[in-house]
Amino acid sequence: LNPRTARRIACLPAVVQSVPIAAMAKEGLPGDIATAYFAVGYGSRVIALVEAISRQVYRNHWDWVAATAIQRSLFASLRRLVQHLAQDTTRALSHAQVQDRLDEHEGLSDLRRDLEGILAGSVPVSAMYVISERFKSRVRALAE
Repeated sequence: LNPRTARRIACLPAVVQSVPIAAMAKEGLPGDIATAYFAVGYGSRVIALVEAISRQVYRNHWDWVAATAIQRSLFASLRRLVQHLAQDTTRALSHAQVQDRLDEHEGLSDLRRDLEGILAGSVPVSAMYVISERFKSRVRALAE
């Protein structure tokens, strides 16, 4: 492959993320929504979990159905956290500033550490569910 084609192929997984980013930008949220979205998503390891869920092979139909619902829940929580961070500032946040804000919240740091361990191998559906619920509850607490 030539370098240009290789770069385009490498960016394909990020294309999926353009839909929620565009929706939040349309809502008129301040700042660089894409930077905040990717900083939160990759910094929390939530996007890495969603990508792992997508790559995984499931033994039965119901595990696949559960995994799909868990992905939707993770994306909804990610979007809510980005909206909270964007509304909580009057200017665009850099990637480093978003990471600093995430590190301020002990629950998110613990979750990230747990995800780093889980992502090393195949992720059981039960672990996906527990992580998704923990992330949702942390985001809900921050946004209130």
